Amino acid sequence: MDNLKGKVALYIRTVTADSSQAEKHLNVLLAECAQTGRGKAQVYMDLGHSGNSTERPALRRLLKESAAGDFSQVMVFNLSSISRDTVELLATIQYLTQKGIGVISVSEQLDSTTPMGKFVLSMFENILSLTGDGTTLDGTSKSIDATTPKGKLAVSLLEAFQQIEGDVIAWNERGGLWHE
Repeated sequence: MDNLKGKVALYIRTVTADSSQAEKHLNVLLAECAQTGRGKAQVYMDLGHSGNSTERPALRRLLKESAAGDFSQVMVFNLSSISRDTVELLATIQYLTQKGIGVISVSEQLDSTTPMGKFVLSMFENILSLTGDGTTLDGTSKSIDATTPKGKLAVSLLEAFQQIEGDVIAWNERGGLWHE
C-alpha cells in the first residue's frame, strides 16, 4: 500500500470538553495531510473522553465506517488518542490493518504501512505477549473481571472485532471488550 495515496480519516480525542486542544491537534493533522499530499476524508472527534476506555461515539463510528472504503488511513495526533491500553490499541490497529487501513501517529512518527512502523508494532505485540497482562501505555496494569451479566470475554480483542458488526460492540465498566 502506498502510504501517501488515498484519503485519511482524522481522529481526535481529548480528555476535556474544551475545544482549544482539539483545534490544535486538528491543525497539526491538517498540516501533516497537506505536507504529505494526503487528502482529508473525515474528521472524527471525541471531546471530553478518557483514553482508558474505548467506549467513545466517534471512535466507534470510525471503526464501523472503516469497511466502507472511504479512507485508506487513520491519522492521530498520538497513539493514546486511540487508547491508553496497549492491548486495545494494538487490537484496534490490527483490525484497521486487516481492513486495508493504515494508522499514522504524528507525535510518535509512526506509520503502520511502512516497514519501520510494522516493525515497531510487532515489537509492541511481542513485549505484550511476554507480560501476558493488560499493560497500559503508561506502564500500569489493568485487570479485567471475567464475570459479567453482559456476555463473555472475547478470546482476544481482535477476535471480537472480527465477530462483531455494527453497534453490538459493548465495553464493560473496566474497559474490557465484551460481546453477547
